[in-house]
Amino acid sequence: MEDHEWAAMPNEASACIITASNLFDVWRETLRKVKQGIECLDPWESTRIRELPNSTIICERQPLRSELPEILRPALDQKGGFKFLDAFFNIGSVWPPAHNFNSKDVPRDNGEVTQYESVISHLRSKPTSRRGVIVLVNAQKDFPGIDLPPSNPKSHQHYEFPALVAVDFKIRSKLYLTAFFRSLEVLNWLPFNFIQLAAIQGNACTKLNQSPGPITILATSIHYYVEEEKTVEKILKMKPSLL
Repeated sequence: MEDHEWAAMPNEASACIITASNLFDVWRETLRKVKQGIECLDPWESTRIRELPNSTIICERQPLRSELPEILRPALDQKGGFKFLDAFFNIGSVWPPAHNFNSKDVPRDNGEVTQYESVISHLRSKPTSRRGVIVLVNAQKDFPGIDLPPSNPKSHQHYEFPALVAVDFKIRSKLYLTAFFRSLEVLNWLPFNFIQLAAIQGNACTKLNQSPGPITILATSIHYYVEEEKTVEKILKMKPSLL
């Protein structure tokens, strides 16, 4: 199949909803679904990925850091641990270049109020509001310009805007958190992403005196790299106690 023949995708690769009550089950079920997806070229990495498009992943219970699969824990420091959270809580109206998670470099709205602080304040005054949204993409810095990588390496940073583009907070008897991803690598990153989102949700619940509801991820590309397919198959066969 040619990379552009998206209309010919098999039914198994169609958009789907994945729901589980815990982190391990949601991770493995997502891997299983993506394994049924279409193989295509990743233009940035010049390698091939297996992809599931436009899908929803729901973790019904707030995951804990202790639930991170053992097989992924050695990579925790390599991924910067959870320092992303420090930056998230300090996001201003302008988001810095992707992968720059040094919170002291994150600009704030008018030098004072961050997006997160603004959302918390707004939901305190209007709990049923539909405007509790934080945007992580900066249109002036992150969207493609004239130069295309890798011909101009300096322009490459403008293309690596965050995979997580927005987070929505809704109070409906509980605090529901929905995250919008343009790209989500499932094998190595999905568990980290859910735990990070759970930490954000937990902080907001404390500030708003709410109980946590389900965490939902909406992603237009859920994928893993084909070169890691043997690892995926190994994980799908392993018992939870061995992960």
